Amino acid sequence: KRMHVKISGCPNGCGQHHVANLGFHGAAMKGPSGEQIPAYELFIGGNYGDANLDDTVYGERIPRSKIPAKLVPKFISMVGTYFQQGRKSNEDFNNFIQRVGTDGIRQIAEKCADIPALNGDSQKLYMDWEKTVAYKVERGEGECAV
Repeated sequence: KRMHVKISGCPNGCGQHHVANLGFHGAAMKGPSGEQIPAYELFIGGNYGDANLDDTVYGERIPRSKIPAKLVPKFISMVGTYFQQGRKSNEDFNNFIQRVGTDGIRQIAEKCADIPALNGDSQKLYMDWEKTVAYKVERGEGECAV
């Protein structure tokens, strides 16, 4: 109930991913044959002043933890299950992460980052949300005014 998830396609901090318990900003990753896949980079352990931590804390960016955009909901669900099964009574998410470390979250991210080759069954994974064509990184209009 007290876990904050913040997500934005903008890596500049517009979505405040860096101060969320689980934060994500837009990225791209490559499939097995080099095709680009819309993805998000992961941050964990951020905080912006709750009852347990009065100070703002920037979350830790988890290197090499890009998660395909279409698998972020599954990833969040897996992290929620991991947290519920491993937490102590009344332990919040950040205290849980401080106690157990980030290895479990990294393993979940690795499972979600195991990308199948592009084929008919996996084609939607290679498309951004609400798109009908394969993802392609190109410069253009941004999500924000930055």
